[in-house]
Amino acid sequence: QKITVIYGGLSDKLVPGAKNKELIKKYNLDNKITLLNVGSLSERKNVLFLLEVFKKLKARNSKLALIYCGTGELKEELKNKIKDYNLDDIFVLDPIYGVEKNKIFNLCDIFMFPTQNDGLGLVAIEAIACKKCKGSGKEWECESAVAYCACPIGKAVEGNEWKEGFYMGPIVDENDQEIGK
Repeated sequence: QKITVIYGGLSDKLVPGAKNKELIKKYNLDNKITLLNVGSLSERKNVLFLLEVFKKLKARNSKLALIYCGTGELKEELKNKIKDYNLDDIFVLDPIYGVEKNKIFNLCDIFMFPTQNDGLGLVAIEAIACKKCKGSGKEWECESAVAYCACPIGKAVEGNEWKEGFYMGPIVDENDQEIGK
């Protein structure tokens, strides 16, 4: 019997492109540095920690925005914390696919992937296909695939947060001045 190995792949719809003007207008992202997280809104994916990081970065630079795309057990808690923190530049969208996924990836400036553990984070590879810098959790086994531009973001406390996270970047403003560490 012949065995054929079929390797995983990416959609040919995921390609670098210009930011979609309709989406910029819809989410009021003109002149914003847009961070993106795509995936399950769950504890394992560290989405609440990403919110805490964003809150600190936003206090340093009002031009930041964050888009979450996904669903999961933490969706309502995430929305409630966003409301409690009075952060109006965060959007929680339903999961996206195909051409719409490509539009969202190209809308962002930096893809954030704060997962606590992932064997092979396909969504991070999708972000790379769209030529987005990536912020990753330390425990991602395939972090070497994108480690070419890693830099420290600081130490987090024990528990469900990164022990020592990093973002890909650095995050800079339009004058190439660093705004996030």
